[in-house]
Amino acid sequence: MATNELTRHDLLGPLTIPLAYRPPIAWQEMLRYFAGRAIPGVEAVADHDGVLSYMRSVRLGDACGWLRITHVPDDTRLTMEAAPTLAPVLTSLLARVRNQFDLDANPAVIEAHLGQDSLLARQICLEPGMRVPGAFDAFELAVRAVLGQQVSVAAATTLSGRLASSFGDFVATPFAKVMLHFPSATRLALVPCETIAQIGLPKTRAQTICNLARFSEGGGLSIAPGASLGATIAHLKTVGGIGEWTAQYIAMRALRFADAFPAGDLGLQKAAAQEPGESGPGARLNEKRLLARAAGWTPWRAYAALMLWHSLVKPD
Repeated sequence: MATNELTRHDLLGPLTIPLAYRPPIAWQEMLRYFAGRAIPGVEAVADHDGVLSYMRSVRLGDACGWLRITHVPDDTRLTMEAAPTLAPVLTSLLARVRNQFDLDANPAVIEAHLGQDSLLARQICLEPGMRVPGAFDAFELAVRAVLGQQVSVAAATTLSGRLASSFGDFVATPFAKVMLHFPSATRLALVPCETIAQIGLPKTRAQTICNLARFSEGGGLSIAPGASLGATIAHLKTVGGIGEWTAQYIAMRALRFADAFPAGDLGLQKAAAQEPGESGPGARLNEKRLLARAAGWTPWRAYAALMLWHSLVKPD
C-alpha cells in the first residue's frame, strides 16, 4: 500500500513553497552541520554537483509525508518541496521549517554585535550569515542530544539511527535514504528502558530517554511564550539524566533561545582559546573563563557558539 500511495502522490506533484530570508545565509555550513548529525533513515543531506539539499520524513498529527529544502542563491530564498499529503498542515509545516533553518534571523544585527569581539569577527568574515541550526521536532532533537552525551558526534548519529530503525515507523518517500519516522514520545514512553538499552546504550542513558519521553508526553517541551532562559534550563534539568550541557543544547537548537550557551562544551572551550596570547596547541578556557568571555556576546551567545564550533572545522 505504501508504494501505491507514493505513486499517487507523485502524480499529484509536490507542494512547492518559496521561503524568504534576510541575506546572507551560510547555507553550505548549515547543511554540513545537519549532515554530520542527520538521523539515518529519518533525514539526509544530499550533494548534487556541489549543491546541498536537506530532506526528511514528516509526521504532524495524522498527516504524514516528506520534505526537501534547497537553496536558490540568486533569489535569496529557499525552496521547500513537500508531499501533497501535508497540505492540511502546511501552516505548521512552514513554521517548523523556518525555525529549523533559522530563517527569521537578522544577520546584520547579530554580526554587528558579535563582530566587536576579534575572535568572532574573524569567523564572521570567513562565513557571513551563520545561523543556529534548529530542530524540526523538539523531542527528536532532545533525544539526539541525550544520545550525544559523552560520545562523539559520529557515535551519537549511529545510535540515533538504531533507535529510529528499532522503534520508528516506515514511510514511503522519493528519497532512498529517508524511509522512517522518528519514534514519538508516546511510543518511547511505552518501551521498557531495558529494551531501549539494547541499541547499545548504558542503562543510565536509556533511563534518561525514558524519562525524557514521559516528560515530553506531559508537555514538558512546550515552553510558554516569554519564559526565561534560566527558568527553561532549570525546567529541563528536572528530567533525570539531563544536566547543564544537554539542557543548554536543547534550549539553543530545539527551543530557539538565542542566548543559550553550553559553556561546558570542550569544543567551545578550545575554540575560544585560539586567539594569539593564549597558550599553545591543546589550550582551552575553563568553563568559568569561557562564561566570562561570553558575557559580552549576550543576547546572541547561541550564534557565537556556532561560530566557535565552525572555527574548529578545517576547510577541505
